[in-house]
Amino acid sequence: MSHILRHWREAATLLLTVKSKVVTKNQSSNFQVLMLKRSGQSKSMPNLHVFPGGVASDADFSADWLELYGRLGEGSVNCLKSFLQRGGPGSYMFSRKRPAEFSTIPPELAFRICAIRETFEEAGILLVRDADNLRKEPITESSQPLSGNPLVLSDSVLKPWREKVYADASQFLLMCKALDMVPDVWSLYEWSNWLTPILPSGGRRYDTIFYICVLDCIPNADHCVKETTEAKVRILEIDLN
Repeated sequence: MSHILRHWREAATLLLTVKSKVVTKNQSSNFQVLMLKRSGQSKSMPNLHVFPGGVASDADFSADWLELYGRLGEGSVNCLKSFLQRGGPGSYMFSRKRPAEFSTIPPELAFRICAIRETFEEAGILLVRDADNLRKEPITESSQPLSGNPLVLSDSVLKPWREKVYADASQFLLMCKALDMVPDVWSLYEWSNWLTPILPSGGRRYDTIFYICVLDCIPNADHCVKETTEAKVRILEIDLN
């Protein structure tokens, strides 16, 4: 992937959270979070519980995503650009110079698409919004969504597309076009940016942006048997401030 740095790979991770009813010492930061247990055969973090996510693909930076969001109307596109630019330039992942072919789409959009795609691949949870509904009721500055709402599709539709996307990241864009929907990037909020340390054993480092998406409830997750062994909801104390 030509847009990836020489010394580390760029990735995006998604924390799917809901307010927990379990009482802990710090009630202001008590959330349920979806985690996946990686396979013991995995080369990266075997047997550990992780958040859904993975390495960015060239397809996440495709200019065709702008054409897809452009179908929502000029007002929605302008609002989306404003949403992505709030808070300033952000981490180096968003501001570094990239080859021209990967510079058309804002990195703030591309990495959100990556996080949503990877969550679909690894957990079967599809965070998208119906494009037809957005054309009728556009998202505005005053109506930015505060939470996500995973789309529920039949297995006959979801499973074949999930297999295609897992095999080829560019299929995610084709799926969104075919089903007339767009990744729900509005519901993803930047939380942190981590660069993995240099390990004694060597290996590639990962520069990862972490997003948080608040849901009304944790949806049923169908873990990817090729990478993980189970999906669990854990009670964690997370400071969202």
